[in-house]
Amino acid sequence: MAQSFPPHTSLEQRSNNWGGNHRFTPALVVQPEDEQEVLAAVRWAEQRHLPVRTMGAGHSFSPLIPTGGVLLKLGAMTGLTGVDTATNRVRVQAATSIGELAEALWEKGLSLPVQGDHDVQTIAGALATGTHGSGVTAPTMSEALTWLRLVSGSGEIVEIGEDELEHLRAARVSLGALGVVLEVELQAVPAFHLRESRELVDLDPASADLAALGAGARHVQVHWFPTDASPALLQLPVEEGTSAAGRALVRRLDPAEEGEEGTAPAHQVFTGRSTKPFHEMELAFPSERADEAFAALTAANREQFADMEYPMELRWVAADDSPLSIAQGGDRVSIALTAKTSSDYWPFLIAADAIGQDLGARAHLGKLHLMTRERLAEAHPRLGSFTSLRAELDPEGLFLNDHLRSLLG
Repeated sequence: MAQSFPPHTSLEQRSNNWGGNHRFTPALVVQPEDEQEVLAAVRWAEQRHLPVRTMGAGHSFSPLIPTGGVLLKLGAMTGLTGVDTATNRVRVQAATSIGELAEALWEKGLSLPVQGDHDVQTIAGALATGTHGSGVTAPTMSEALTWLRLVSGSGEIVEIGEDELEHLRAARVSLGALGVVLEVELQAVPAFHLRESRELVDLDPASADLAALGAGARHVQVHWFPTDASPALLQLPVEEGTSAAGRALVRRLDPAEEGEEGTAPAHQVFTGRSTKPFHEMELAFPSERADEAFAALTAANREQFADMEYPMELRWVAADDSPLSIAQGGDRVSIALTAKTSSDYWPFLIAADAIGQDLGARAHLGKLHLMTRERLAEAHPRLGSFTSLRAELDPEGLFLNDHLRSLLG
């Protein structure tokens, strides 16, 4: 008898993430077209004890997605499903890209409160990995989540909202380990414009005052350049022939009135990073240790790893209460270490990780990292509230791949 598969199934379809550092072949790739087909796929996998992972835009550098089981792609399930004009809360299907969502919100007179500088990720993927922009008062995008609807490990629909606040907090940054998210509700804000300015400044890491630098605008993003060749590697706008080594490009975004010179809708200004693939580690340091961390990382770059020429990016993230967030319990300064996809960057990242351990950093779990289960528990003191919810929703570990099993058990 012929094997029966879920609808819209492809067998052994070679897959990879955006950065190209993870290539894998799932047993099945399933592309459901509606909620019932998602349920059918999860139940099919659960009955056969095959793991399930859901892939959005594939923008994670860590191995969150690779599986030899069932890979779900929900690209047919996108778009707004509801707008509450009284509360500015919106509901949207999970596979909608950030860019698509932002445009749809703008047409409704709304904006996302903050975005990162990529907008091709699915909204569910961005929330699950704690994607963030930059600003001393700006938390991760995940903090806007007020409700979600998912398929659990038993193939049932589960809703989590503010009436279960501890569960909601735990679900905000989930790494896709709680289930297949179908729909989310977000707290939007009235539509706003931003004005952008960029300035190339001298920035000596040994004496930098990052607190003062971060307070210079609502949103501040800094790229520090180890060499003159650094800006071009991320297509950053530094005038050709200008010396960049040891200097920094400071990008400031502030609210502005529509029609003022140099302004645009917020979602158009937030985005704009290089679209050329790269690989990246990101370490989030307690604000009070950020100056020390920046000095140590740049010294290692210059003195031990001078061949690492990519810019070092600094962003500010406000505190939140999500157990797996980089900013749970306190404000953080994140420092991203970016590298060419084909380069031997691991010696530098291992040295950076050691600096991070000494200075209380948390690793961004959607990017390259060296975290273990023990280190994760130490860095995230409220991890237990997440693992308890995960065990409740997926007791058999249907949504864990090898990487997540090593981190979460």
